[in-house]
Amino acid sequence: MNPPGTIASGLELGRRNEVDFGEWSELIRRDRRATVFQHPSVLEAFACHERGADAVWWEVRRSDRRLVGGLPLLRRRRWGTIAVLSGPAGIYGGPVTDPACSQAETILAEAFYREAGARWVHREMVWARPEPPRGDWKGLQPLPTAVLEIDPERPFEHFLREVFPKNRRNEGNRSDRRGLHVAVEDHARSIAEFHPLYRERCREWGVAPVADGLLVAMVDSHPECFVFVARDAEDRLVGAHVVVDLGDELFAWVGTTARRKDVFPATVLVREEARWCHRQRYRRLNLGASAGRQGVADYKRLLGARDDARWIVRADRRPWRR
Repeated sequence: MNPPGTIASGLELGRRNEVDFGEWSELIRRDRRATVFQHPSVLEAFACHERGADAVWWEVRRSDRRLVGGLPLLRRRRWGTIAVLSGPAGIYGGPVTDPACSQAETILAEAFYREAGARWVHREMVWARPEPPRGDWKGLQPLPTAVLEIDPERPFEHFLREVFPKNRRNEGNRSDRRGLHVAVEDHARSIAEFHPLYRERCREWGVAPVADGLLVAMVDSHPECFVFVARDAEDRLVGAHVVVDLGDELFAWVGTTARRKDVFPATVLVREEARWCHRQRYRRLNLGASAGRQGVADYKRLLGARDDARWIVRADRRPWRR
């Protein structure tokens, strides 16, 4: 750990390459906005599955050494430069703070801009909640995010009638009659079968896929992360979504489906994820941001989704991106 510096009201800011998982688990429990994505084991898994990446954490402690704030960061190195990310590969990051210490979040916002010094070429922080994080996050802006609204006080049929468009309901019913079925799996055995389909779709989108080993590690290590798997009447995998329970909504993190004319796996997966949310009494199914892929954004709207802004900081000075 770097030598801590006293910054305000007895608080100390320090930077670490390793952290105490128990302390962080307790801090995450105290911050109701925090998600499993901010647990140190998640960042470690990302660093282990990406060449040239390493994990660092900024921590804020009281004078009695109690951890009251933390910021997880993944650093990507390339040609002597560093990209700094809190929330890589479509996950959510940002600060985790004790609600009794409002100053910690402001301090961590300042630390975010200190990381990597003059060598930084890209900074990004993605925030999971509709309300923005506290502190001066320079360049913070809304991140359009597709969300399906679910009313757990009414029967699920209300969602199907009032939110899910009629043609999507018809697609789902037709798929059901033709033997398409969805299972919720708390293990990662289907990832190997799903990943080639996902990699092919990522090539079409022009984005880097999340490594299969990382998806396996997430599903096998965190009960909040699991898989909705769609199979046809012959039990062939035709699509999957790796999802994450964020505590008050389900986040469809990584997924795609085969293009079929006889069945509609994307529609059925989303329908069943909404059904899961209804059973959990969650009000939102988060289908994620579309990262500029207009066709993906349009399809989410056709499913009945509306934009519900989350938050992002994105600053870029990478010469190879110009």
